[in-house]
Amino acid sequence: MEEFLRLGKIGQQKNIPKGVTLPRWATLQYKGAQHDAVIQTVNIAKTSFQSTKGTELNFKDFWGYNVAGYELAKILELNMVPPYVERKVGVQEASLSWLVNDSMMELDRKNWHMEPPDLDSWNKQMYAVRVWHQLIYDTDHNLTNLMITKGDTQRQVIYNSGTKWMQGAQASNKPSSIDELKENWYINCKGAYDGVKLVASACRFRESK
Repeated sequence: MEEFLRLGKIGQQKNIPKGVTLPRWATLQYKGAQHDAVIQTVNIAKTSFQSTKGTELNFKDFWGYNVAGYELAKILELNMVPPYVERKVGVQEASLSWLVNDSMMELDRKNWHMEPPDLDSWNKQMYAVRVWHQLIYDTDHNLTNLMITKGDTQRQVIYNSGTKWMQGAQASNKPSSIDELKENWYINCKGAYDGVKLVASACRFRESK
């Protein structure tokens, strides 16, 4: 996905009517496949900023925070942040993010009075979101920048004889094989993208996330 965002041909751009940072939407094409992305170029610095939550001194809103947050989420294996990459769009430096299909803003979910099917699981995810906001010092978290998906995002992964298999946590793992992988186990793969398909060079799995 990161390769797709970095190298895909950017089509016509359109403004997104929601969001305070004026993001844009565009369709990317790469190796015969296409997918939508969100472009953000915001770069604002103020000595003070007044919002409904109070006054923030030395305020800074910068597209690069999106990329940094995504890289941190990867390290933590949080799996709650869509891919973000740094890329130049025209003459502007920007972040491009993968548009998650079958999703809605939390604002829309509330307005449509839609209740989570599993309240206990929902609450646990919201606790993780709150901790994440504190970790990255997000002072502008609101119902328009929290996206809700219908389920886990599915990614097509291709394995071959050259794929390296490891079992265990990131800091402690051992060589293994695909034969040791059990159904419903957590798996994390890396490699190169062929269109939107990931050709895995290495995969690590374990019993629980």
